[in-house]
Formats: sequence, C-alpha cells, structure tokens
Amino acid sequence: MGMTREALLDFVDRMKELERVKQRRLAEPHEETPAERLRQGDALRDHIQSIHPDWPTEEQRREDFLTHVRVSEMLRSVKPKNRR
Repeated sequence: MGMTREALLDFVDRMKELERVKQRRLAEPHEETPAERLRQGDALRDHIQSIHPDWPTEEQRREDFLTHVRVSEMLRSVKPKNRR
C-alpha cells in the first residue's frame, strides 16, 4: 500500500509545524526538567499510537530490548582511559 497524496501532504504539514515549534524553542532556550522530557516522550508515544494503534508490536519490543542489551554489553566492555 503506497502513500496517498493526502497522507503525504499531511506529513509535510506536520513536518512544517514541527520545524516552527523547534525554531520557537531554540529562540527561547531554557533547561528542561526531567518531568518535561517525560511529558514530551509520552506525547510522542501517544501521537504514534494514534497513527499506528498496534505500535509497538511484540516483535518490535523484543528487537528494541535486544538492542538495549547489546548496547549495554558494549558499554560495559569499554575500558576507561587513564587520566593524568
């Protein structure tokens, strides 16, 4: 199933709005609290789930978990540099 013209235009409109929001945020720098970042993450998840109600699938969750395990293992294998 390909993307319809309407879906493509809707996507472009969302990207333009995202850019406007981003520019406003950059113009008014402030330190975000952990709570603000959690709210942003929740809003992004809610948005994706409104578009794809079945997201994330069990397969996607498993792949994500395995990626976290691999990254964690790689980070543990890094030896710290000796600092003078």
